[in-house]
Amino acid sequence: MTEFPKPMSYKWTSENVKRFWGQARNTHLVDSDFAKTAGPRLAKLMDEFAPRRHARVLDFGCGGPELPDALTKLGHKVYGYEPSLPESEMSEQNSWPKIRNTLPLGHFDLIIISEVIEHVIDEELEGVLTTLKSILGPEGTLIFTTPLRENLKTGTVLCPNCDTLFHRWQHVRSMNPQMLDDWFPEQEGWEKQHVGRYDFSSNSNILTTAKRYQRYKPAFAKKVNTIIEHETRADKPKTNEEISELIALEFERMLNGGTLNDAGFDYSEGDGHILVYVTKRT
Repeated sequence: MTEFPKPMSYKWTSENVKRFWGQARNTHLVDSDFAKTAGPRLAKLMDEFAPRRHARVLDFGCGGPELPDALTKLGHKVYGYEPSLPESEMSEQNSWPKIRNTLPLGHFDLIIISEVIEHVIDEELEGVLTTLKSILGPEGTLIFTTPLRENLKTGTVLCPNCDTLFHRWQHVRSMNPQMLDDWFPEQEGWEKQHVGRYDFSSNSNILTTAKRYQRYKPAFAKKVNTIIEHETRADKPKTNEEISELIALEFERMLNGGTLNDAGFDYSEGDGHILVYVTKRT
């Protein structure tokens, strides 16, 4: 019987992170970009937390153009920062400028760090946090979105060529609100504005919706069945999409203040939720 070596955990470095995303950009993986799949509702949510109209906004680690484009259409002056972009992709092909290297100090009213912080390797984390604090303007706002309490092991895959285990989306940490509280403490001049968990998954099918949401609270299963039974027997039965929306709204109420957004994105890691954390410099 052939004996195989025990797989080793992959060590992410600055160089192989850039290589990973440089290669991913040439594959179908770009279709899973969070801003692209979360759609307009992500931009609307970010706009709701903007400190003012026509704010100077930086999408830090923007990746694709979807979020900057949407925020530009909402009237903000948007910049995109993506250090891993090759020079060939730095042309002014969008209505917003891209920044690759030097970021202006104290310039931005709002900085969005969407699905980025979970990718930052430990050796670079302190530098990234320092940068964010230095480029944010007086009374500026930071918005983080990141998987909430992700189980990193469920996203791990094995490379059959090099016998290493790695996270399929290059995530290196599982985030929770307390971590962000520690990074931006009140005693250092930060005021937490909002902490919420959001579901950006698709609600286009009744059974998929019910199966996904029932696992969060046992009592919700009964609510789902009641809604489906009532609406399908009504004089004017609702469509699958309309019933799914009712289920989503009921789930939102049961989260006691959380918000459920359907943007056609099935985010399966962790408990299926995205943490949205907003803090303001006082």
